[in-house]
Amino acid sequence: HGNEREQGTTLEKSPDDAEYYCQRAYAHILLQNYTDAVADAKKSLELNPRNAVALLRKGLGEYHIKNYASALESFKEGQKLDSKYSNFLCAQHSFSNKT
Repeated sequence: HGNEREQGTTLEKSPDDAEYYCQRAYAHILLQNYTDAVADAKKSLELNPRNAVALLRKGLGEYHIKNYASALESFKEGQKLDSKYSNFLCAQHSFSNKT
């Protein structure tokens, strides 16, 4: 519970920290809280629309809640921002037959 308390304190100190939301989205993915991961990734993107990692995490969350079309769009958008990031290509390829 200490970690949750620390995250809450961090958020109170810097509610406009895009990187914080991006990191918390990753934590939600690890905990399989995919809806929360998508919400935090979206918040990160509101604060920093050019955050390719947030787009990857948003796409991963969307994929796991079976929102395949949105996930693919997130991966494509992320790849436009960071074409050297091979995770986008792998993610797109791994489920291209689901859309």
